[in-house]
Amino acid sequence: MFDLDKDQWQELKPVLEAAAHASASDRAAVLERALAHDPHLLECAQKMLQQYDTATQRFDSLGVGGPAQPTSIDESPSHAGIAIGQHVAHYRVLRKLGEGGMGIVYLAEDERLGRQVALKILSATHAATPADARTQLLAESRAAAVLNHPAIVTLLELVDTGSELVAVMEYVEGRPLSALIAEPLPLGFALRLAVQLADALAYAHGRGIVHCDLKPANIHILPSGSPKILDFGLARALAGSVHASDTQQGPLFGTPGYVAPERLLGREPAAAADVYALGVILYRLLTGTAPFPTEDQAQLFFDTVMTLPKPPSTAMAGVPAAVDDVVMRCLTKVPRERLQPHEIARALSAVLLELETSPLVAPWLSDPRDTTLGPAMVPTARRSKTAVAATIVGGALASLTLFGFITSVFFNQPLGRVGDFAVESPLLWPYWGLRSIVVVLGSVAIFTVVALALAALWQLLVPVFRRFVPASAGLRSLGIRIAGASTAGLAASLLMGQMVVLGWMRWRFDATLTGLDSFITGQYQALKFLGPAYGDEHTVLSHTLTLQAFVFGSAWFWLLNREPQHRRGVGRAYCWAGAALTVASIVVFQVVPFRILYHAEAERVRFGSEQCYLVGRYREDALLFCPQRQPPWTQIIRANDPTLQSEGAFESVFSNVD
Repeated sequence: MFDLDKDQWQELKPVLEAAAHASASDRAAVLERALAHDPHLLECAQKMLQQYDTATQRFDSLGVGGPAQPTSIDESPSHAGIAIGQHVAHYRVLRKLGEGGMGIVYLAEDERLGRQVALKILSATHAATPADARTQLLAESRAAAVLNHPAIVTLLELVDTGSELVAVMEYVEGRPLSALIAEPLPLGFALRLAVQLADALAYAHGRGIVHCDLKPANIHILPSGSPKILDFGLARALAGSVHASDTQQGPLFGTPGYVAPERLLGREPAAAADVYALGVILYRLLTGTAPFPTEDQAQLFFDTVMTLPKPPSTAMAGVPAAVDDVVMRCLTKVPRERLQPHEIARALSAVLLELETSPLVAPWLSDPRDTTLGPAMVPTARRSKTAVAATIVGGALASLTLFGFITSVFFNQPLGRVGDFAVESPLLWPYWGLRSIVVVLGSVAIFTVVALALAALWQLLVPVFRRFVPASAGLRSLGIRIAGASTAGLAASLLMGQMVVLGWMRWRFDATLTGLDSFITGQYQALKFLGPAYGDEHTVLSHTLTLQAFVFGSAWFWLLNREPQHRRGVGRAYCWAGAALTVASIVVFQVVPFRILYHAEAERVRFGSEQCYLVGRYREDALLFCPQRQPPWTQIIRANDPTLQSEGAFESVFSNVD
């Protein structure tokens, strides 16, 4: 449309920005003063200003005041809205989720299939379109409903109620990407997101569906860290339904800053426009800022059309050159020169391999026989997996050794099995560490299997419960509110609850804990609570601890995965504090007393008139533990002392304590 070289564009841009800010009566004078020497540039400037006015009016026709509102630039002037509890077809509205550019979004229940969905009540502008345009909107939306991809929110159907058009979509939990990109994200996380988004675009474009309004506000990040693209195909369907016969005059769907240059110049939406928007998103993921960080409407328009942004690496050190190349090829002004989505996924996956990470690429985007990434990268990945495996094994061995050391010290030290009588080898510490937590680990594994089975059973029975059990609606509503709460609030409440539970355990098992304190400190007599007569109490303590560790450990794991790794907020600090408290509870209630409560056997002997236990030998000396006397309970005597007689029984050293 404009046959100009780079220098001519640079000369023209400041003139156009000045003219765009001038009044209509002064524009001609501004152009004449600056470009009278070059009639060709003057003609191009006049045409470009016409394009700017047309694009601005098309955005403003939706009732929005320009790019200063990037998250809702396509918002319509009014929405009808519906009441909570109202039915739309067989969908019962539960609550309002939010209001966006194309209408109001509600959470609703599909009473036929017993599932939750999101209802988007399309704005009055679209609901009032002529009958033929409504028919086209329904047809194009139903075409988009065939998309079935893990990174795309499914458009289930479009309901025409006569007075309103209602888009029925899959309901997903998560946070909008726009809430996460105020600052740069970690490189690996940003590239993985981009790979998954490119994969979704490749899938949809291959089926002839274009998004038309790709932006961070339309991408939700699930608690697992995976993205979900919202409104795929819906914006394009709406664009085709309004003034479909005249795309130059109809509303311009999209968000300034993410709209491709050719769209601003009047061309219809195409797959290359989605690639441009993906390039802008990737730029923001990497740098925390937009390619053209300005709120001035005219400057943003002419920058988008004329100016190449600086590579991301100039704004954020550490961005690889290959990533720079991908971003810049996505943001090129010429649509046919942009990368295809599958090329973006392949290129970024290669970078992830070089970073010794695991690329998230769909099988149809990567042929295992493809050696274009270079054979040197395969050993790197193998080395990475080996290093991870070695780290896991080493960490597990170190943890077991530490637990074994703890349980052995708290058992041997009070018995006096130190110094010459410290005959146990440190090589046994991993063995005792494993034995001290194997019951907890086994019980947690069983609880996990049972929980997963119950969850699967619930999915099968949930329609029945919703229909016949009135309380299920309240429980589901509670679950929705919990899922929608902030991580910091949930973590603070959970941490307080865990402290209450641990306080209750301290009260409930006071006798056993008092006995442990008595044995370890040797300050007073309460050893009878450690004997076999209280074995049932010890078992209850172990089971209670296991249940507590499973419930709170699972909750902390869920919250830590819900909060992205790069965020360093109060919520994440609470999560780590809670996880540490869970581990500490296992150490205090299980590891420390393990050998005292469950493996305290020794040979029973008679020393004079006392019943004692032989707990150690060294050369000609014997170490006795006499729990029926006042502390101290240990005594060293000669092994051949005539008053020392074996009774031939091995039992817990706390068996006969009054």
